[in-house]
Amino acid sequence: GCGGTDVTGNANVIGKVVVFGDTDCDGVVDAGELPIDIAYNGVGEAGGVMDKIDGHLRYNLNTKKLPQTLKCYILQVTVMDSSTGESRVEIVPLQAK
Repeated sequence: GCGGTDVTGNANVIGKVVVFGDTDCDGVVDAGELPIDIAYNGVGEAGGVMDKIDGHLRYNLNTKKLPQTLKCYILQVTVMDSSTGESRVEIVPLQAK
């Protein structure tokens, strides 16, 4: 139902980001690893909702709010069409410098 790559054309498309620590920096969420509560934009609950801007789902993450004890993080990004239940999950590694 999306017009090309323009997700803003479909009101049912929503996105969510959840952040996990990756203690061994292997790009995989550690077994039993709990989400980090990033409390962005007042959303909290270990994640946040992405906004639809210029045909894209965008999410701003303030990396300075992530725990300084970790060097690597995993962003679990879920995009879903709430009308059909179809969803896609992607894992994005993030390394602090």
